Amino acid sequence: MFNAGAVSSHQIVRHPALSNGDVAQLVEHHICNVRVRGSNPLVSTRKCGMEAAGLPRSGADIYRVNMDHSDWIKNQFKKAKGRAWYRDIIIHASFVETVVKEVAQGGRNFEHAIKILQANSKHRGDKLDEIEKLRKLRNRMIHDILKDKNLTNEVIKATIKEMKEILKNIYHHSLLVQEYFKKHYNINTKEFV
Repeated sequence: MFNAGAVSSHQIVRHPALSNGDVAQLVEHHICNVRVRGSNPLVSTRKCGMEAAGLPRSGADIYRVNMDHSDWIKNQFKKAKGRAWYRDIIIHASFVETVVKEVAQGGRNFEHAIKILQANSKHRGDKLDEIEKLRKLRNRMIHDILKDKNLTNEVIKATIKEMKEILKNIYHHSLLVQEYFKKHYNINTKEFV
């Protein structure tokens, strides 16, 4: 996984021939955004990728961002022109999975955590089946994308669209998820998606 925080400023070597657009395209390619065409960078200076995610676009500065964890989470709920919507869906599916594990307190993994919540009468009607379905779809997109030959471009688009609808339903109707984001980040999940 791409971890911008793992690189210090003295480790960054920037080729003098690279423009900001080149660097942005290389970073986009590195984090597997499918809109990048091939390994030869197409120079672009429009807001995309890192800058659209609220991060600076310029060369070495992309690794020296002063954004704490809470601000980064809040930023993921903001609309960002040029940020790939499938990227947002995958990140938000991971958020929901983490909420389940956090709220279950003691769940060793997602499967155990979801069982704990299902056994708790407070959470029975809390979209847990949809949360579990969302997780399975996310896992298919992340873990099986190379080996599953049935994942054509059309299937991937349809799966991401289905995930978006499930996320919208969870963010609008799951008190478990709504309360978690309100308490920890002061985010109203009904405003997203």
